[in-house]
Amino acid sequence: MMQFKQAFTAVLAMLFVLTARAVSVSQFGAIGDGVTDDSASIEKALNSDANIEFENKTYLLKQQINIIRKHNKTIDFRKAIFVRADTELYGIRFADCSQLRITGGVFRCKTMPGGYAKSVNAHVLLFVRSIDISVSGVTINGSGQMGICVMDCHRVVFRENIIMNCFRDGIYSHFSSDISYLDNHLSHIKDDALSFHDYGDPSRKNFVKKAGHKQSGRFIARGNVIRNAYQGIASIGSEQITITDNIIDDTVNAGICVFNSDHYSTVIADANVRNVIIADNIITNACKTTRIMKNDYRNGVDTCTARAAICAQSQGRDMLMPSATRRLAAILIANNIVCDSGAGGILGHFVDTLHITGNILLNCNANGKASTGNILEAIFCTDVQIRGNTVIDSRSVPRHERAWSLRKSMGIVDGNQFRGVRLEEGTREEAAPFNWNP
Repeated sequence: MMQFKQAFTAVLAMLFVLTARAVSVSQFGAIGDGVTDDSASIEKALNSDANIEFENKTYLLKQQINIIRKHNKTIDFRKAIFVRADTELYGIRFADCSQLRITGGVFRCKTMPGGYAKSVNAHVLLFVRSIDISVSGVTINGSGQMGICVMDCHRVVFRENIIMNCFRDGIYSHFSSDISYLDNHLSHIKDDALSFHDYGDPSRKNFVKKAGHKQSGRFIARGNVIRNAYQGIASIGSEQITITDNIIDDTVNAGICVFNSDHYSTVIADANVRNVIIADNIITNACKTTRIMKNDYRNGVDTCTARAAICAQSQGRDMLMPSATRRLAAILIANNIVCDSGAGGILGHFVDTLHITGNILLNCNANGKASTGNILEAIFCTDVQIRGNTVIDSRSVPRHERAWSLRKSMGIVDGNQFRGVRLEEGTREEAAPFNWNP
């Protein structure tokens, strides 16, 4: 009899585990009528040990939701619409979690924000100190801050999400490692559509060090589509960066940029950009006046990431290139197509080993500034190779000053095709910009 009871108890336990794989959020009290505040019920459900699914309903969120120390959990948002009542609050925050699989869901605002949220944490989804996270098929429409914010995380994948109308970054990561942005669609982003940063402060790198690294890195951005953003894909101070096969249209500043910045920390340690591949991307209308959420923003200062469609550069404490102090290393920019850039095409600045190969650049410097008239430009770089590129200006009055210029830079220029320049095909004699740190 005792053995029978033990066996029956084991069967009940197994049935509980199996049914826990698909528990509806309604069992935790969520109504889903779009009127009742479901925040507390959803928080209770997501903090349970069960995997959670949502019904085909609209869930009103009036409060912030915190998910803490949950592991090996599946969350199925696919049928749900979430309406955030207060855009000064964050939506859902996941902290100290691991092995989360989050799928689907539409997150929108009861009233679309008209500007930046006063709260710097008013993001839609936040992930903090978490490992092995996947987020796919989520739609975010509207944020006074970021769509998705990642801080101090390891091994996170964002795939096939749609993010629009954000006043900060679409998807942002800092002090993290092994982060992938794959096949996402982003539009009308008032900051970087996709970003990955290491600001250099050693006191902020504990999570990166626990993952076995000195520096944020192992970042992949592949197959994303970005339209109408202040900047396309940006990375500060990180290593082992791969940015490939993205389509980027209409940005105020660069379509893609990797750079050092002294601005964010009084102590900079292990935060120099190195080992970067930027390849097979298509960038159109970068560095131009761009409409983002009903407002037009103009391309501005050409001593920052507004100087070219693709930038690898260094910036000082004022966030500008002339005051730069730290160098980048091992940058490959290959087989990209850049069309109708308002400024230059490809810029390397303060780079040791800069290879620019096989790129096609058409009708750049549309804004017509002399300072951005060098379509392929290297400033204070070493081991430069400019090989096999095609640079064409087909306009009746060319706006390409030069196809290339090595400004206080050493390297090889070979096997390129150039057509349509205002001054000359290229030069090694042009002086560096006046008053820039060498």
